[in-house]
Amino acid sequence: MKTYKGFNKDMTCRGFHYEEGKEYEISGDVKCCENGFHACEDPLDCFNHYAPGQSVYHEVEQSGEISRNNYGESKVASSKIKIGARLDIAKIVRLHFDFIKSRTTFENIDPKQASAGENGAASAGWNGAASAGGNGAASAGAYGAASAGWNGAASAGANGAASAGWNGAASAGWNGAASAGAYGAASAGWN
Repeated sequence: MKTYKGFNKDMTCRGFHYEEGKEYEISGDVKCCENGFHACEDPLDCFNHYAPGQSVYHEVEQSGEISRNNYGESKVASSKIKIGARLDIAKIVRLHFDFIKSRTTFENIDPKQASAGENGAASAGWNGAASAGGNGAASAGAYGAASAGWNGAASAGANGAASAGWNGAASAGWNGAASAGAYGAASAGWN
């Protein structure tokens, strides 16, 4: 399974040194948060363990025995891991949106307003507003506004505004404004 892993800048994690392109295997029972190679299905969850600016992030392939975290985070442990390409923050944000989109349904929502809970995702139409919870993502249309929680990401359209939490990222369009939290990244458009 494809996942994402954070490392210290020297490519170490818990005292073990990794190298891009190499494969590793561990013996023993794999249990998330106890034993195994750990990574996250949602790339933004890596920020919970390795802060931007102080860390590096890579795409990884996990296989063998798999154990999942049962505490609301997308952390996964495995008996085998292959270290793939390094990712920059912009790529991590795009991958986060892909992750959220792959788990989002648009059934029974008001196209002008959307809201999602702690690990949810929200999307609203052209003049709508979107809000998402703790690990969510929010996206709003041309005149909308988007807000996302602690590890979320927010994107708003041409005249929108975007705000993201502590480890989030925010992007706003031409006349928009963007705000991101302590470890986040913000991008605003033309004006």
